[in-house]
Amino acid sequence: MNGSPFLEYASVVQLPDHADVLIRAVADYGYYFYGWGDPVIYTTEIVSFTDITASLHMELFFQYTVLDVTYAYAQGLSWICNGIDLGGGASQKIGYETEIRVSVEVVPGYEGTPLLKVNGIPYTAGTGFRVTSDVTFTVTGVSKVQEQPVLCDVTYANTQGLTWIRDGINMGRGTSEKVEYGTVIHVSADVEPGYKGTPLLRANSIPYTAGTGFRVTSDVTFTVTGVTEIQERFNVVLHAEDGGKAEGAGTYDKSAQITIRAVADEGYVFVKWSDNNTSQERMITVNSDVELTASFKTALAPEGNEDEPGGDGISLAVYGAIAVMLLGAACAALWFFRFRTP
Repeated sequence: MNGSPFLEYASVVQLPDHADVLIRAVADYGYYFYGWGDPVIYTTEIVSFTDITASLHMELFFQYTVLDVTYAYAQGLSWICNGIDLGGGASQKIGYETEIRVSVEVVPGYEGTPLLKVNGIPYTAGTGFRVTSDVTFTVTGVSKVQEQPVLCDVTYANTQGLTWIRDGINMGRGTSEKVEYGTVIHVSADVEPGYKGTPLLRANSIPYTAGTGFRVTSDVTFTVTGVTEIQERFNVVLHAEDGGKAEGAGTYDKSAQITIRAVADEGYVFVKWSDNNTSQERMITVNSDVELTASFKTALAPEGNEDEPGGDGISLAVYGAIAVMLLGAACAALWFFRFRTP
């Protein structure tokens, strides 16, 4: 031995004077050739000498091959090499071409399927691996077990026109409750009067079939779409007396604002609506069924109150004719009495 970690092998051979000789170094298993000489002056395994006239002393050196095997630290795992527990991460010195068998154990509180690699190449745990260079084992696929809450929040989103039902219990339009982890619930939604449509339910944005079992394993929010309010509609009925017509009748949505109009025929004028509104064209808001009548009168009728004298529809021409007749009769009587024969 010539200084650790080198090993020396010696051999004595008798050679004739002026001999030529070729020497070769052959390493045993687990060793490799290091050099010749004292100190080392030749680094090739084969050395040639010629015309040897004196004793030749050459030391041959071999080195025991030691390689680094690293087991990368991985939380939740324990490395096993040839049955020896190395803990969560470690390194070893392994002899050249030594066969090892590596695996991992998942420690309590962690879960998953370990996926091993050696120098980035997939490795099947527990199979033989011959070490011929420095190597590093790594592992993935294991994570910490999440602590499960005892109670989970279940929220039923407030949706106009719908009532939530959970396991036969009316939950109202929107509410939330605490449900024990792992509980199976059945959720549906009833459409309220005045609304229409087919409710489409989701649990945390994932489609959910109403009434089917749902296991609560985390906080969850139920939402629903597909329901709309039924729009109320009302009838507007318009009538017109002789002398004109009314426009704007029809069926309208609740709260619609519409314009109605009274149109007088030739020779007539609009008087008023049956609700005493005197606007010939007006806007109304439809919040219920409406029925109105437009009234008209002849264009020559006095514009005063119909209850006053002359307001009964007799034209001025008639009054004028009567006045002329009365005046004529008076004149005739006067002439008769003045010029009659005694």
